[in-house]
Amino acid sequence: MLSDLGALVNGYPLHRAGVSTTHPGLVYVGLEFQRSFSSNTLRGVHRDAEHITTALAAHINRAPAKVGL
Repeated sequence: MLSDLGALVNGYPLHRAGVSTTHPGLVYVGLEFQRSFSSNTLRGVHRDAEHITTALAAHINRAPAKVGL
């Protein structure tokens, strides 16, 4: 559960533009007002998905260096 991990406060995720501020590699999409008024709609969620995909890919590309690979 995200609340057990400390990723939520009062049921809301701790994030900046959909990227968790508490857990590296954890991202959110479809949150209300995530990055814009339309973030939680079909018309706007794709922009947030592109943003978090870029952030997640960057995290994954850095991960092997962190574990010594």
